[in-house]
Amino acid sequence: MKNLTKGQKYNRAKDKESERNLKKKKEREAKLSNKLPRKVLSVSIKQEAFERLELAAKKAKAPIWKMLSHILFKIYELKPSIKIRGIKTKRYKASTGNKQLNYQISERAWNNLDILSKADGKSKARLVQELIMAYEIPSDESLEKKKREKTEKEKQIYFQSMSHTKNLVIDNENNIVHKEGTPISKWNDKEYSQLQYLTKIRIEIFKEMQRKEREDAEQDISETPDWN
Repeated sequence: MKNLTKGQKYNRAKDKESERNLKKKKEREAKLSNKLPRKVLSVSIKQEAFERLELAAKKAKAPIWKMLSHILFKIYELKPSIKIRGIKTKRYKASTGNKQLNYQISERAWNNLDILSKADGKSKARLVQELIMAYEIPSDESLEKKKREKTEKEKQIYFQSMSHTKNLVIDNENNIVHKEGTPISKWNDKEYSQLQYLTKIRIEIFKEMQRKEREDAEQDISETPDWN
């Protein structure tokens, strides 16, 4: 195996640490989702509506019950006055068949559906079908953009949470300074240890700033420059 430099070993260790943190985060989210109060929804909808629900769940990389809960949340938020009558019901051919849904959806989503059903005078099955067909499935481009924005936000939170110690802090200009303005010549041993820690974080912040600058520069170049 090729010997790694000190820097390569450090980067590999950081990558493994990030992978472990991501795995732990997913495990926590999975445990949390299982603890959320859920209620069984049993309705029959057209095959076309079910296929649309499946597609939406696949694109969102989420289980069907969670996607169904999301749709009920989304529509209810967009229509707080419960004006569901405006949704146009699509006519289906008899050959499309029916699909029985039996999912434990979020209790809040189930309650939303129950309120809508009573207010609009429609069955839960009909509402579920109409809401699924009315739901706008995000494009691959919008999903990718949302993923990038989430990643950027997570990085910002990470750097903000790691950019200070008990005595020192990384300021907006990426300089390490003492919180009380004490000059470096008067720092004690603990503060010098904090300096070593923050120096590593500052390097990561600098690399991230460079990466963003490169990405922004690439986006600004929409066509080949004319050097003549």
